[in-house]
Amino acid sequence: MINKFAVHQNLYTMPFIATILNKWRSFWDTYGRAGSASQSETYARQTDLLCNILKLLWPGTLLILLFWLVSNPELSTAPIIALSIFSILAIVHLLAYTNHTHTATIALISSIFFVVNSVILITNGSIVSRMMILNALIVAVLLASLLLSTKATLIVASLCSLNFAVFFFVPDVPARVVFALLTFSASASTIIVAIALVYHRFINQITLDDVRYRALFEQTHDAVFILTLEGQHVAANRRAADLLGYTTEEIQNLSVKELSAEPQSSEQARQRILHGEHIPQYERLFRKKNGDVVPVEITAELVYDENGRPLHIQSVVRDISQRKQAEQQARELTLEQERVRLLTQFITNTSHEFRTPLSVISTSLYLLAQTNDPEKRQKYAHRADTQIWRINRLLEMLLLMSQLDSDTPVDLAPTNLNTLIKNTVSKMMEQPDLRCRTIQLHLPPNLPDIHASDEFLAAAIKQLIDNALRYSPDNCSVGVRTFQQNGWVIFETCDDGIGISEEIMPRIFERFWRQDVAHSTPGFGLGLSIVQQVVNQHHGRIEVESTPDQGSVFRIWLPTANMESQR
Repeated sequence: MINKFAVHQNLYTMPFIATILNKWRSFWDTYGRAGSASQSETYARQTDLLCNILKLLWPGTLLILLFWLVSNPELSTAPIIALSIFSILAIVHLLAYTNHTHTATIALISSIFFVVNSVILITNGSIVSRMMILNALIVAVLLASLLLSTKATLIVASLCSLNFAVFFFVPDVPARVVFALLTFSASASTIIVAIALVYHRFINQITLDDVRYRALFEQTHDAVFILTLEGQHVAANRRAADLLGYTTEEIQNLSVKELSAEPQSSEQARQRILHGEHIPQYERLFRKKNGDVVPVEITAELVYDENGRPLHIQSVVRDISQRKQAEQQARELTLEQERVRLLTQFITNTSHEFRTPLSVISTSLYLLAQTNDPEKRQKYAHRADTQIWRINRLLEMLLLMSQLDSDTPVDLAPTNLNTLIKNTVSKMMEQPDLRCRTIQLHLPPNLPDIHASDEFLAAAIKQLIDNALRYSPDNCSVGVRTFQQNGWVIFETCDDGIGISEEIMPRIFERFWRQDVAHSTPGFGLGLSIVQQVVNQHHGRIEVESTPDQGSVFRIWLPTANMESQR
């Protein structure tokens, strides 16, 4: 509604005027408004139209009255008529700008009837020539067709024809003249009414479509934004305001960059849309008025006019906070289930791995206490010592895995890989169960240094060599070699053991996973998992080549110290 002057409330402070205005409004609410799906939309449109007509009437009326006053200086009542016309226009203008559109319209139409008949009665000249001004009544019918309903237009057209018909009873007026004028008036009114019918139906259909669009726009559960091609918001529905905590008016003063918590990504999406690219649904973070960030799912499209020119960007935004929370809860539940599974598996493996050596130790100690034979006592003591070493080794693996899982930064220092391998193999050969095994070393001199943690990398080397020994026949040796290639230092173990099939190859680095389900070989299934984690901490990679019943090759690639310093 137009409300350009703050006089609407002032008028209602005068009881008499308020009563008259309310009666007029009540009458025209019943008979004056155009029937449509949304009277408020129609009323607003009619108010705009009347205000525009009045803007044209003021200068036009002024010129006509000036010309009339100059042409009829002898007419004493002309100034009074002119003043009356201006007064009527002022009242109509005041009513229009205080939202009494239909009251203003009927006042304007009534003034046309008043002016036409006043001119006929007051001005000089023959009655027939004065009657020509009756044609101006067609303007009243035209105004009624534009600003009032079809019923009201018919009433005004009937009054116009009745005004013509009165002159059948005026002496000295030829009946043929009155008949001609009446015929012209009736024909013109009929055409205007027919056009008015089509016009109102057309406007009503547009209004109905607009109401349906607005209902869909406002009542959808998703936030809807209309943006200019430059990314400035021009419209947003109530759901958008509720989602972000702004009013719809505040959103219209913001750009997409100001609402997005990822402005650069949002700008890239806008540019892709402007280039005609269809972007599937994508997720983005929006920033609310209070500063909170809300995850949303966006469907954005470029809207074109009938000529294929881009008009604006329409964006449908869905709040996915609850979905994200549900996904997070599902992930946490999955992680918890995985932790429970790993813990259960760990307890099962641990109990088995510790029960066996503890049973051997218990038996050995019992037999040791039952004999005095020095040779047997040494045998039982050696057997118990071997199992104690085995338990210590299992505990060391668990401790090492916990250290790797702690995400504590690893201190890397320049290290010679060959020296580290020699020291590691030397310590391994002191183990009771490896004293009879053979490890062949192929370590070329002048190998470049690497950045490494001696403790962790030695543990990884030990695990690979130990795996190669445990899964190879006792009479087979294990090869260990190093070499350099393209700025990398490579550590490699080679055995002639049972090998690894393609089916189980993807699982060998899983924690607690063992190819030996029967636990005929000792271990927790942590060795290769430890190796992989150590290699990752050293910015390297691990490769495996294996053929069942022929053996396996494990290869670790580590960057040289020079390459590492260039990162």
